[in-house]
Amino acid sequence: MKNLITRTLTAVLLIIVVPGSMLLHPVAFWIIQIIVMTGSLIEFYRLSPGKQRPFAVAGGVVAALWLYTVTLLLTIGIGTPLLYLPLLVILIAIHAAELYASSERQSVSGAFSTTVAALLYIAVPWSLMPLSAYGYSETGTLLSHSFGDFSPGPVLALIILLWVNDTGAYLVGITAGKHPLFKRISPKKSWEGFFGGLVFTLLAALALPSLFGITGKAGWIFVAMAVVVGGTFGDLVESMIKRKAGVKDSGKMIPGHGGFLDRFDSILFAWPLMFLILSFLVD
Repeated sequence: MKNLITRTLTAVLLIIVVPGSMLLHPVAFWIIQIIVMTGSLIEFYRLSPGKQRPFAVAGGVVAALWLYTVTLLLTIGIGTPLLYLPLLVILIAIHAAELYASSERQSVSGAFSTTVAALLYIAVPWSLMPLSAYGYSETGTLLSHSFGDFSPGPVLALIILLWVNDTGAYLVGITAGKHPLFKRISPKKSWEGFFGGLVFTLLAALALPSLFGITGKAGWIFVAMAVVVGGTFGDLVESMIKRKAGVKDSGKMIPGHGGFLDRFDSILFAWPLMFLILSFLVD
């Protein structure tokens, strides 16, 4: 009972802080994203096999922050794509430092692979967020890249769709779930829950044109299907990572919910798919 109360209070706080930061100010929006991205990266390193040296973890976090910051600056019309080049320097430095710090060849390649995996799995999806917040207006037209054009509609829509999918899948799953979706990785997930979440999400998508515009009902239905598939896959991937690491939660930073990866794993696959689809749908 105590854990349920803690989980509920934390969920309410997250609902207030995350969407609230988007509506409050662009800087608040970016700060929340950086905190979640950094926390997720640190958790990923802790879950990764083998001993991760501090300089490798620090280098991976710096590379992720650099990727996010450069993308943000380019989105608002500051800088040049050449600013991405230091990423290569950081990756080479991590590889070289690991080479001199270890006598084991496998350890060297493992550290470098973990850093690259962390960037692709966590940093790249989060770095697409600034592009979305400046990419679309409420009428669906592309906006010029300036601070005053900030519009978090697509990200808010993503959060709504994921929340509806999670809620629908949970309710249907506990009442009618009989056939495991992926028993080896997540025994509690069922096909009934998956399709239940899909139905709820498709119904929610019908309301998004009037809330955010960007595209019509058909477009949002297509987006909703991608979000359900991507969100489910993202959750399964994180469950697989935890299972291999032999842990229940990715961390303890979010009371009642575990870690950052536990709470935001669905976004890592759902958002890139949604962003790609919206890029094609919006002229």
